[in-house]
Amino acid sequence: MKKIACLFVMIGFLFGAALAGATEKAQPKQITLKASHFNAGAIGSATFVPVAKGCEVVFNVANLQPWLERPIRIYTFIYPGSCEKLGKKPAYEMNDTVTTDRVGKNAWRVNKKIPASLDGLLAGHYAVVVRSSPSDGNRDLFCGDIR
Repeated sequence: MKKIACLFVMIGFLFGAALAGATEKAQPKQITLKASHFNAGAIGSATFVPVAKGCEVVFNVANLQPWLERPIRIYTFIYPGSCEKLGKKPAYEMNDTVTTDRVGKNAWRVNKKIPASLDGLLAGHYAVVVRSSPSDGNRDLFCGDIR
């Protein structure tokens, strides 16, 4: 498990470092995702990278539960509020791409896009939610406050 966690952190760090020059205004921001009780022991992060007309969000997840169908498909949302108290409806849905790429024995990555600036997300009060596919119960797997 330590090897997977180290690989996961290293991939996120290298990806963020490679894209650090994507814009002059804001630097990429990595959010640690907290696993839900459905996904205990899993680790995850969301790296927000400023791009023209919004952000690219790179999700890295590892040590997911065996009940999740492979290949892993994740649905991602940005809600107003915080993980403690999500808004009723998502402000953004990032579900054009849901199938992840395998990057390790039990680690996956998927890139998403959002038409919101990183500065706007950081200035607001938002949380990012990672959810399993409908065939896997549409369960919240991770949450992270965008700060």
